[in-house]
Amino acid sequence: WTLEIGDFNKDIDSSIVESLDNTSSTTQVQVKSQDFDFEKFKEEMQSMDIEQKNQDILIMGKSGDNIDTIMIASLNTEKKLVTLISIPRDLFFEDRKINSYYHYFGIEKFIEKIVKISGREIVNHIMVDMMVFPDIIDELGGVDFEFSEELIDPSYKTIDDGEIGTLHYEKGIEHLGGTEALRVARSRYTSSDFSRAKRQQKLIKALSTKIKTIKIRDVIFTYIPMLI
Repeated sequence: WTLEIGDFNKDIDSSIVESLDNTSSTTQVQVKSQDFDFEKFKEEMQSMDIEQKNQDILIMGKSGDNIDTIMIASLNTEKKLVTLISIPRDLFFEDRKINSYYHYFGIEKFIEKIVKISGREIVNHIMVDMMVFPDIIDELGGVDFEFSEELIDPSYKTIDDGEIGTLHYEKGIEHLGGTEALRVARSRYTSSDFSRAKRQQKLIKALSTKIKTIKIRDVIFTYIPMLI
């Protein structure tokens, strides 16, 4: 199977994306319905080799009662292709943030709105507790992640070996454990929801690459006993 990364940004006016990419912890910028061409987004979804016969699965990352991560994984079984499209959690749709539909109205209403935004039929959904995510990464021995640019977030406090610091990664490849991967997936106050979505997609791709290296012997003797 091949994992393909979609680009939500290209469907939004460049000035809005630029303002989001420059969002700081003291400036809240949100994409609102009137700024976003949903019909164009649906057309782009269909032009990205996401055929109507594909099976679309909604992937969500949950923290407490809130959904922080929203992705559509479109599976093409004939081509063995999975296409990931991220939807910003701060997207305003019908006068409220898209992730608030889950918080106030439950999973069915939330999926209904995602279908309306994307034009895709969601056949199933996966909910991942973000607090479990580090355990998954650690059990796999960590992942190699390439930072395409420096990631600095003074608002994200870290504690490593008893030393207090803030999130800071130089451009390049880093081997991330579970805690480090979660930090990279959640940081957004000095970048944007779009930048965070790109990092989350890259983490999933890195995770996919790591899983492919696991031998069946390792699965039998290491992971299956954990489930018994």
